[in-house]
Amino acid sequence: EFAVLLPGLEADDARPLMDRLRDAVAALSFRSPLQVSVGIASWPRDATEVESLLLCADTALYSAKRLGKNRTALASA
Repeated sequence: EFAVLLPGLEADDARPLMDRLRDAVAALSFRSPLQVSVGIASWPRDATEVESLLLCADTALYSAKRLGKNRTALASA
């Protein structure tokens, strides 16, 4: 897992960027196809403390995985 910080972007604005990242990873040629699930949390809408914000993003990530993987999910959705 890794985190991408996008200062100044709201979650709704970050979603298209993360969808492009997922598509770029899927287009890479590897022995096995790669897929990326993304969880997005936005400060201060979803949390105001760092640990809480990471927890919200992690919860959204696992929601995306439960929905079928290779998806983007928002914490506040």
